[in-house]
Amino acid sequence: MNSSFRSRVRSLLLPSTLLLAVPAVAQADSSGAGFTLGLRGGYGVPVGDAFENAPLNDRFEGAIAPQIDVGYFLNRNVSLGIYGQVGFAQVNPDLCPVTIDCEGRVLRFGVDVNYHVTTTGALSPWLGLGVGYEIAEFEASSGDIRGSSSMRGMELVHLQGGLDFRLSSQVWLGPYAVATVGQYSRASARLGWSEVSEDIEDKALHFWLQPGLRLQVRL
Repeated sequence: MNSSFRSRVRSLLLPSTLLLAVPAVAQADSSGAGFTLGLRGGYGVPVGDAFENAPLNDRFEGAIAPQIDVGYFLNRNVSLGIYGQVGFAQVNPDLCPVTIDCEGRVLRFGVDVNYHVTTTGALSPWLGLGVGYEIAEFEASSGDIRGSSSMRGMELVHLQGGLDFRLSSQVWLGPYAVATVGQYSRASARLGWSEVSEDIEDKALHFWLQPGLRLQVRL
């Protein structure tokens, strides 16, 4: 078999090989697997007690809460993710007179699993479940005097859901809502150079209700 004949055979087989490869590539792309990046903006409202007979809203009236999500779609419907949130809390005025400068923060981070009803159309409803950890911080200062306190503990569960609108093949935007159930287990306080820290004995449940808007890029 001469070389010119082999070259002609290869030239005839090449288009057929490419055509056979197209369905395989399309099938891989249609699996829906891939990474996602998300950015959220929400407002959290506290409910329940930080510890027994100590309502959380005595400390914080609410929190503006941006959040970053990193996830991975196992298929078109199921995704796993991690999240981190920094909430800039509104301190209750009763806790902080006008002569004192106060700041509050609520930090959340954890993992979740989400189910998307469909990702092929213009709308994508979804539901999620997760667990994590929460830290609530409070700082106050007046002149040269500074003090701070914090509470921390498990976010036992959070439930979330939303409706994404497709902006492009990879970009989605839509409203969401999250309800968290948490329990602080340890508290600490600092005044100047002195600091104390101890476990919370009279534990209680608290909740954050958080509506917002999420932008997600599916890579």
